[in-house]
Amino acid sequence: MADTGKRVPEELAIVHVNNIVMFPYLLMPMIVADKKLKKVIDHALNNEKIFGFFLRRDEKDDTIALHETGTAVSIVKMLRNKDGSINLLLQGVARVTLQEITQREPFLRGKVETVSESIEDSSRINALRKVALELLDKIIDDENELSNDLVFGLRSVKEHGRVADIIAGNINLKVEQKQDLLETLSVEKRLEQLNVFLSELIKQMRLENRIRSNIELEMDENQRRYYLHEQLDAIRKELGEDDEVDQELDQWREKIVKAKLPDYVEETAYEELDRLGMMSPASSEYSVIRTYLEWVLNIPWRKYSKDRLDLNKIDQVLTKDHYGLDKPKERILEFIAVKKLKGDTPLKG
Repeated sequence: MADTGKRVPEELAIVHVNNIVMFPYLLMPMIVADKKLKKVIDHALNNEKIFGFFLRRDEKDDTIALHETGTAVSIVKMLRNKDGSINLLLQGVARVTLQEITQREPFLRGKVETVSESIEDSSRINALRKVALELLDKIIDDENELSNDLVFGLRSVKEHGRVADIIAGNINLKVEQKQDLLETLSVEKRLEQLNVFLSELIKQMRLENRIRSNIELEMDENQRRYYLHEQLDAIRKELGEDDEVDQELDQWREKIVKAKLPDYVEETAYEELDRLGMMSPASSEYSVIRTYLEWVLNIPWRKYSKDRLDLNKIDQVLTKDHYGLDKPKERILEFIAVKKLKGDTPLKG
């Protein structure tokens, strides 16, 4: 992690991408197959092996617009493949700001100004750096893609800004967040911003892990029910109950179809029938569900009788069957009398 020691030319060929932010001192592999990009690489190989690496802004009117702050990148290793593509190992050299575009074809070139890394040190910066390394450690614990060696290596790096850049380059932050960190020249503010982004990332990762755990638990429960059901079927076969239960379930299905139940009642009846199929006939709940199904099927859901609204006859029946309840009987008779007058119009309460 020593200083790269590279001098950055005042004018650089430029690689512009929309999904990668490169940081100083960061090592990154890259495969180049695009013809324009190959021209940039060839130009860089003949000019101190350095080119500019910039994040592209949203394009408007087919005009390429770049973020002003990017990174001067050095070609560490190169391998040309048989298919014409180029394998590269790149390393960030320094932050650079784009002053002006000097060439657009056959590839972009521009004048750049190297941004010197400010050497800042204070108790607050040291505290922010310590927090950043602790947050990085937590991320590594939750994510298997990174090694603990990264944290150990960063503890020996003296420059606080370099620590922030290497963490930002290795962690799966949003592209916009990485660009914000690249543009933040103050080391203290960069570390503050980095810690905010790392904290948000940890919360997001833990939320995703909880969701995954819940899904796995749900799958485990479904698998458990499946295996128990299979075991229950095997036990029934051993006891000779299997055929009897299947026959009974078929009979219940026929009864449900013939009853022509309302949709919501039929749905509930089938749910209870499914539960019945998963139980042993010896269980107490088995008989409870059977009783429930008998009760549901005996209700005359779609059968209607004609209203008999003879008040004298109703009064006689009420007096005979409910002797002494004068006020309730009067209320019932009043209600029926109103219904008789209203005809088919629905009554309230």
